[in-house]
Amino acid sequence: MITLRDRRRQALREEIINTAQQLLAAKGHASMSMDELAALVGISKPTLYAHFATKDDLVVEAAIRDMQMMITLIEKHEPSQTPMDRLRLIMR
Repeated sequence: MITLRDRRRQALREEIINTAQQLLAAKGHASMSMDELAALVGISKPTLYAHFATKDDLVVEAAIRDMQMMITLIEKHEPSQTPMDRLRLIMR
């Protein structure tokens, strides 16, 4: 059974990843700082580091999540979709 605490921790983890992706898109890996990320999420740096030991760990986790979402889109097959329709969906 998943506890309320586990759900809150997962929700915070998702918020951290979402905010990190926005920062990465805006600034790039080199310019994104964990200080800024923690401030934007509204948490302390120790809390951020309790979820992700390094910036690289966070970036890898964000990339894996994106890849998993893309795999789900690729595997989702609707009979009415042509291969080109599926490719367009994935590219969006």
